[in-house]
Amino acid sequence: MLSGGNIPSYRNILATNPRPIHRVEVWRSGVRIDDYGDEGVPILAGSVSATLNSRVTRQAELQVSDELFPADETGLLAPYGNELRIWAGVDGMGGRDRIWQVFRGKIQKTTLNTNVSIRASDRAEEILSDIFLAPVNSNVGTTVLEQFFDLITNSLPDATFGTSDELFNLVPKLTWESSRAAALDELANGSRAFWYALANGDFVMRRVPWSITSPALETFSDGENGTITSASIELSRENVSNVINVIGERSDGTPPVYALITDNNPSSPTWVDGAFGRKGLLIKTQTVTTPGQAAEVGEDSLLRHRTLTQSWTTTQVFDPSLELGDAILVQAHGRE
Repeated sequence: MLSGGNIPSYRNILATNPRPIHRVEVWRSGVRIDDYGDEGVPILAGSVSATLNSRVTRQAELQVSDELFPADETGLLAPYGNELRIWAGVDGMGGRDRIWQVFRGKIQKTTLNTNVSIRASDRAEEILSDIFLAPVNSNVGTTVLEQFFDLITNSLPDATFGTSDELFNLVPKLTWESSRAAALDELANGSRAFWYALANGDFVMRRVPWSITSPALETFSDGENGTITSASIELSRENVSNVINVIGERSDGTPPVYALITDNNPSSPTWVDGAFGRKGLLIKTQTVTTPGQAAEVGEDSLLRHRTLTQSWTTTQVFDPSLELGDAILVQAHGRE
């Protein structure tokens, strides 16, 4: 949760369904280039979405008047290097407005129709687009985080970093052919983590949040003074796995390592020998070099995929203080 998001005065304001506020700025090469001041670029509508199920975790979609369509490639909203920085918050109801940065990323597409539509993606899109021009070898013996910093800053010299988890795994001898993003994926997967950009553009590598027991930062409810306006609960076996096969196989000819992890708890609804049946998942990675590491990756993956039996979807009062990975307690339909 972003700083200040869990203080009582702000949570009390949310319970009154306050008026949302926002500010959109346009930047290029570290300098703000729009002339709209504290009001920001005038927009007709917009949204920012965020998910950990994609390398590019944040997407922004804006609608502006046709007067703002770029006259040429150097226009304010042209998709050739200009960047959106978006702040969002709520009216302070007579007190101080509460506002946070919720997006930073380059404009990807600008389309003129009845109005002007703008799509922007967070800074991970820049990493995804920047392939290696020749095979790249890992920095053998450095930590995963040190290699993570190198791969990012070699692509984006102005990159900034937030607080990552303490990942002390050492990097083995690896060679990456072309995809910088795939190299980062391998580092993260071997450490049971994700790499992504935060709302302000800072890059981080953090453990899979739903496989770690964490105290709830805040409670969201649909009752009196609650902020949830609708909620649905779904039970599904589609994304559940109870057999995880991990293979650590490097391209230098080193003998592969293996681990087979199963849900062997007879009291579990996904017990591998029970009525649920067997649902397997194969994980191949270069960064796992010992049977112990393979077992750790398998156990973490089993925990993650075994717990995907229930999903909640809620609609609630606008709350831009939320961040990906926040642990929250949801109370709706008399359940939690």
